[in-house]
Amino acid sequence: DPHPKGRHKRFSETVLAGLQALSRGAPAEIFSEALAALGPAPLHEVARRAALPESDLPGVIASLQASGALVPLEEGPLTPASSTLVTSRAHWERLADHATGEVSASHSANPLRRGMPREELKSRLRLQPRLFLALAQKLTAAGHLAGDKTLVWAPGFEIQFTPAQQRAVESFLARLAAAPYASPSVKESEAELGAEVYAALLELERLVQVSPEVVFREEDYAHLVAETVRMLE
Repeated sequence: DPHPKGRHKRFSETVLAGLQALSRGAPAEIFSEALAALGPAPLHEVARRAALPESDLPGVIASLQASGALVPLEEGPLTPASSTLVTSRAHWERLADHATGEVSASHSANPLRRGMPREELKSRLRLQPRLFLALAQKLTAAGHLAGDKTLVWAPGFEIQFTPAQQRAVESFLARLAAAPYASPSVKESEAELGAEVYAALLELERLVQVSPEVVFREEDYAHLVAETVRMLE
């Protein structure tokens, strides 16, 4: 192995099998071993580690991609000299399972949050920004995750209030509807609903907080804005 990533474990069956593939394997086996050893990496680094004849590389890359053993993580050319991030099928599946598992765990722990902050997910996965971006885009494109610029969530996930929370929400919103421009303060709203339920209503855009002290129902705020614009016009 001319480019080891640190020391090999002396008696590891996986290491021994990999070294055997490097020494006596077919070109596809050698390239697959390089993929497995590097994890996600630019394609030219995998090609360098495999140390195959230049003439073998295009065919090997094409065959491994066709079989699904080589997984592109980014859009881009899949040539021996390209910098497109790629990885092995096994490593991709581990990454995907880890990411979706973290998001599911976040939903379970925070059922009143619309999603998991992207930065929190990146921190939990311990990934470099480029790899995290590629992973998030690929999982979203495949329908395994959904998200926006700040949050990620499991497809189909919705905030669900308990029956008691739902009753409190309906009572609170009915009171705001009865006196739309004399709404309670943010502090009073949080005290009545609970901080988590109040934050959930903001995320759901049922409420609009216009200052540290003032909050309106979304429809009342929209009406205020429209009337202000009309009067100015």
